[in-house]
Amino acid sequence: MKKINLLLLITLLMTMLLIIGCSKSEKAISYYEKALAFEDIGNSNDAFKWYKKAAEAGNIDAMYKLGLFFYRGIGTQDNDEESFNWYKKAAEAGHVKAMHEVGLCYLWETGVAGDTGKALEWFKKAADAGDEESLKTIQEFLEAGGKLQ
Repeated sequence: MKKINLLLLITLLMTMLLIIGCSKSEKAISYYEKALAFEDIGNSNDAFKWYKKAAEAGNIDAMYKLGLFFYRGIGTQDNDEESFNWYKKAAEAGHVKAMHEVGLCYLWETGVAGDTGKALEWFKKAADAGDEESLKTIQEFLEAGGKLQ
């Protein structure tokens, strides 16, 4: 009887964890959709606010958008360090365009110390994931004799 109760308790706890995880994911999607709607009507401040909520809830597309908004100062003050941090979070979570942007940040010393080796690592990750722009950047690097400009 105790085994059955323990098994039931474990099953209930796992179900609750799954429900909590799903609701967080659903919230992230909902926040992201709100951000897109505000961006579509030109309300940058509210778009930024909802992208931030979505990113903090784990939405990688929102993380990428936050990087872009911080870089360009859309809906917020421009902040290269924050831009880099959000691009990197998105890239580490598998966002291909963010991988390219992280490479550019390392290349152009945008929000992070310049590091050609790290730039190339991120361009390679993005290229391996199918990003044509990163592949082109790597080809330009090789054609220029190992110099990115």
